[in-house]
Amino acid sequence: MRLLLLAPGEGEAACIDLDNGGLLWAVWDPDSSNVVPIRLRPLDVVTARTVVNPPPPDPSRPETVELIDPPVAVGRLRGRRAQRLLTPLHHPEKDQLLGFAGPAVPYWTLAGDHPSMTIVNPYGDVVLMPTADGLTVRFRFRGMVHELPCTDASAAAAVTAKNGPVKAKRRLLVTLSAPYLGHCYKIVPALLPG
Repeated sequence: MRLLLLAPGEGEAACIDLDNGGLLWAVWDPDSSNVVPIRLRPLDVVTARTVVNPPPPDPSRPETVELIDPPVAVGRLRGRRAQRLLTPLHHPEKDQLLGFAGPAVPYWTLAGDHPSMTIVNPYGDVVLMPTADGLTVRFRFRGMVHELPCTDASAAAAVTAKNGPVKAKRRLLVTLSAPYLGHCYKIVPALLPG
């Protein structure tokens, strides 16, 4: 597969499948290769081999694809080419984010029939704010103000450098977190080109 990484992490990444244009989670064992891994960055284009008969995905992440080994970076996409891939994936303005109101959903209610990630094109600027619990992003969507935890490392660095809130015109990747105390929470793991 060819993937565009949106939010790479240790052994997982939120991605766009470049062959069909859909959003998916790619997961792999980071220790499964003898090759020294190269640090993956947002908007890297990677190639990867998928497991033939993977186990069923967790209902909190139904779009999961299991990879045989870590993905290999083959390039980067920026500017208009990246935006052409992101725009068709914008969350519909008439629907609740990830199919439910509020910041969290009970894990036991998830059946794997709703997406666990979406791209939000908010109204106006987003505001990144430091809080006692970490970084929060505030944005307007569907006529409401949303405040969600943000785990984007580059956004955290920008807030730290400014020593206060930062405004930006960006799209947001909104995903469900892994289950925590029986709930999955809406989080923003990546700010994307606007």
